[in-house]
Amino acid sequence: MHFPLIRFEKINIPVEDWDVNVDYDDARIREHTDYCGEIYSEEERKRVINSEWLSELFDGIATLDKEKETITFLNPDTIETTLSNYYIHLTSDLHIEALKKKVKAYNLYSAANYYKDCWSLFNIGEWWQTSMDFMDDAHWHAGETWRIGNIFDAHI
Repeated sequence: MHFPLIRFEKINIPVEDWDVNVDYDDARIREHTDYCGEIYSEEERKRVINSEWLSELFDGIATLDKEKETITFLNPDTIETTLSNYYIHLTSDLHIEALKKKVKAYNLYSAANYYKDCWSLFNIGEWWQTSMDFMDDAHWHAGETWRIGNIFDAHI
């Protein structure tokens, strides 16, 4: 399965100075991909930025400005409420499936790593994060605006 690795850049960084490399020694890259590195074309990049799934992913966490290609993180209380509500529904669903004896360790692993079942990895600084780690750390970026930088192809 192919999925995007999305890197965020500071607003004032010119496009020609965006990072064009993926650190293959990064622990998350090693654990969650078996291949990565090709930069998406501008057309593919814009398709991700304008996708419904990306908007839905950040709903309640950050505002996605598709025209400016930025995200602005919401306030910590809104982020915490969004995540708490998500966790309530997620654990309820897992509980119901567990009662039916349909939950395996992989279901718990996926739930802990892939927020809203999103396999993308994100980078907003020094290291890559799973979608769940990224959302869990979103409160640290409350009020900040970041530009969507290069997007890389990955596979697992």
